[in-house]
Amino acid sequence: MQSSSFVRKLVYIGVIVVLLIPVSLVSLPSARNRQGDVASAGGYLSRLRDDYELSQAKLSEIDPASEAMKLASLGLRGVAVNVLWLQALEHKRKDNFDQLEATLGTLIKLQPNFIKVWEFQAHNLSYNVSAEFDDYEYRYHWVKKGILFLTEGIRYNSRDHRMTDNLGWFTGSKIATSDERRQFRRMFRLDNDFHQKLAGYIEPDLYDTPEYGHDNWKMAYYWYDRSRNLVEKEQAKQYISDWRFYQLRPSQLRNQAMSLQKEFRTDEIIKEIWASAARGWSEFGRQKLRNTLGVIFTLDGNVDAAQRLERAREQLDEFAPGVRAEIEQAIRAQMNLTQTQRDLLDKPVDQRTDMEVLEAQRLERNLFQAYQQIDGAVFQRIPAERQAEARRILDSISSILSEIYTIEQNQETANYRYWVARNEAESEDLTVSAQQKLFDADELRRRSVFDDEMEVQPETGERQVITKGAISTYEQSFQDWSQVMERYPILVSGSLGDDIVDHMLKYRQMLQVTQISWPLDFALQRFIDIRHFNDEDDNLPTSEDLAEERALREERSPKTDQPPATDSGPGKETEQKQDDQADNNADHSGGR
Repeated sequence: MQSSSFVRKLVYIGVIVVLLIPVSLVSLPSARNRQGDVASAGGYLSRLRDDYELSQAKLSEIDPASEAMKLASLGLRGVAVNVLWLQALEHKRKDNFDQLEATLGTLIKLQPNFIKVWEFQAHNLSYNVSAEFDDYEYRYHWVKKGILFLTEGIRYNSRDHRMTDNLGWFTGSKIATSDERRQFRRMFRLDNDFHQKLAGYIEPDLYDTPEYGHDNWKMAYYWYDRSRNLVEKEQAKQYISDWRFYQLRPSQLRNQAMSLQKEFRTDEIIKEIWASAARGWSEFGRQKLRNTLGVIFTLDGNVDAAQRLERAREQLDEFAPGVRAEIEQAIRAQMNLTQTQRDLLDKPVDQRTDMEVLEAQRLERNLFQAYQQIDGAVFQRIPAERQAEARRILDSISSILSEIYTIEQNQETANYRYWVARNEAESEDLTVSAQQKLFDADELRRRSVFDDEMEVQPETGERQVITKGAISTYEQSFQDWSQVMERYPILVSGSLGDDIVDHMLKYRQMLQVTQISWPLDFALQRFIDIRHFNDEDDNLPTSEDLAEERALREERSPKTDQPPATDSGPGKETEQKQDDQADNNADHSGGR
């Protein structure tokens, strides 16, 4: 009996020894030589950790203090983390900011690879804690604390682009879009100590703009550039959609240009930044993207896709000539379009007025859904013996339509076409001139210099403008803007259009103060009418309002025939000048 028990024990020990051999081989760690190169990839588990980047060495730099704290928790790390989170929230609630910072330092030792720890607590420091202070200098100090906190996270998550994405967001948006953005951006330019702390990640010279100093938007650009390098060059995992991932970097250049434009008078440097933004946005438009359904597209590929769609439909129509036109007429009949609307849809695009273009776009949107059914209806009218051949073309049409829909959907999400036009327009001399005059007019308005400063020539009695006032400077700017909007009509709506409207409202206010009516020949009248058609209530007089005002003015001032003046004496000359001044006032009259 004892002999059989002993034998069983020997068998168990032998089985354990045998099983240890494959286990040790499977879990064998990787080995490196003296040069640091991988000498052995290790066992199966080690290779899996490398392939999926799950090993601590792959995820981050190994921190002995962090590992020691994990071991010291004796398997209760989750409990310890929950306690520390509660303590951090309590310290924040009681404004114990020093204890909060110390608690966060302990928390990240226990959860160094949990991205949400870094995101949440950095947001807590830069947004919530900073808001507790009234002095913007203290607010800026805590915004920096949040950014520096995130840079610590890069040590532990060196291959996760979400860390650098968050740094781009905090550096760009928090500094430059908060209420204190002017003060924050000014302090950022002069904060050499902060720049030196970040020099290990981004060289300060890279975001040092000539004449304007260090720019937070340009720094954000390089944080997003690091993210792209991680994904494209180091094959790190990408955590957000393609269009969002590739849109982040070029957006920072246009943000930089817009911020500088609000702070300084537009010059060649700002113009070149807009040109850089245009190049970056064009690169973004050519970038191949994949949506969640696996459709591959480029944002500037809608023209090519439309041409391919037209060719495919022509091929399909060869199987059933004349059917498409017949179905289109039937659809239009069902839509109960008026004859005017039918004529408008048939009218060539280059012959339509601004209002007709907008109306045609509205009608075409209504017809779009119905038109999607035409291809299938044409296919049903194809003889049965040829449908197998036509099916391939119909499937191609369906695929192209899916691509076009995906492109348009993503273009709208990214506001792609608007920014293509804006970047291109702002890098042109005409727009630079318009922006400069807007800036000058606004400065004159702030100094309450509304009217031109005039000088009368004693010899001739002619009046000459010595210094232009805000009103005439605004009018010159609006003349330039009318040409810009003629070339880039998509800019009528959007942030640039809103900015111009703000300036027009200031212009109107000055006209009211100086008792001058709205000009009947206002340079941007078409701009106002288009925005009014698009249901944007800018509280500015439309052409219809001005037509009514013109009619009322003609009723109040009927024309009378008077003989021409023949006396050229001093009295008559003074009277003629008074009449000329009255005519000038009439030319600037109008309004509601």
